Amino acid sequence: MFAQFIEALLAELPKKNGWTLSERAGHVGADLMQWLLNGSAWRADSLRDAVREYVVEHLGDPDASLVIDDTRAQKKGTKSVGAAFQHCGLTGGVRNCQAMVMLTYAGGVHISSAAAARNPSTGSPRSPAQRTSRSTSNPHPASNSSAPASEGLRDTAADAARRLLIDPETDLLSRRVDTEEMSDAIVAEVRRAVFAGHRLRIHYAAVDQAPKWRTVDPIGLVTVREQGYLLAKRAGEDRTYRLSRVLAAEELDEPAQRPDTVDLDRAWQERNAQFRTGGDTVAVLVRVHPVRREHLVGTVLAVCAEEADVDGWLRLNVIFQDSRHAEWALWQHATDAEVLAPQWLRTSLRNRAAAIAARYGPPS
Repeated sequence: MFAQFIEALLAELPKKNGWTLSERAGHVGADLMQWLLNGSAWRADSLRDAVREYVVEHLGDPDASLVIDDTRAQKKGTKSVGAAFQHCGLTGGVRNCQAMVMLTYAGGVHISSAAAARNPSTGSPRSPAQRTSRSTSNPHPASNSSAPASEGLRDTAADAARRLLIDPETDLLSRRVDTEEMSDAIVAEVRRAVFAGHRLRIHYAAVDQAPKWRTVDPIGLVTVREQGYLLAKRAGEDRTYRLSRVLAAEELDEPAQRPDTVDLDRAWQERNAQFRTGGDTVAVLVRVHPVRREHLVGTVLAVCAEEADVDGWLRLNVIFQDSRHAEWALWQHATDAEVLAPQWLRTSLRNRAAAIAARYGPPS
């Protein structure tokens, strides 16, 4: 029964719940699967020990490596191991979430995981370097024999870890957006190309554009605020693709044109800076009434900073696509928003208001 449960979890199902897992397992109804999840006795430590013993016996190596990944998941309840009100990197604040440290065997076999719930009153977020830290562990005493194969495994594991970045400090879109669905099959194909160092064809739907096929050289994968991004190069130029907009993907049997090593955290920071300052984007300091905040935030490219004013209004540093975008968006808020800088935007909005007042003023 448990084996059927695991097989169904690993299957490429569009949605995973008691009914879909049961259907995958060939059950007539969902009773057995729901009993397994809700009524059976789970001994996580015993299962972990059994899996570890199997891996060490059949796949163990004197120089085996473990890849450490710190991740979090938002939770509605408190029964999950490690679930508590604590700092959640997905949201950037204190939320009910599950904090987990995942240990993955260098050969790709999951050996153990431990949920690490922090004390909500003392817990603090980890730095990007800590979040992407790697470690090695030795399941057997060290031997004097050479192990070139295990060296290759260690290099492969280290390279894979470098090409994954979870929950960096900054996001291209600092405002919260709804989580978008990503196809498991597409994400798996993209991940294979990233780890194998192969070129990738993606059918990508950019905003306000018809979907097009693109051939890219994948650099790495970034997950921030439950959104997935592919960092890549296309024709030698840096490109960032949102995984939810990838409609299809195909790993090619060609080596990717990319550096052998990558500092993914630094690459993400650089692309974030380019996004915020590149092109004709406009930075605006604005005061807005709290009831209009969500509407304003929904029209900007990014929110760089936010604080409350003494009168209860909010002061935000935001980025607009260009000057026309900024003027149009802020005009919608009338007297519920006040531009503090830049001065040319204040002047432009004042001139527009004066023209409207003159048009509708009393006849001369």
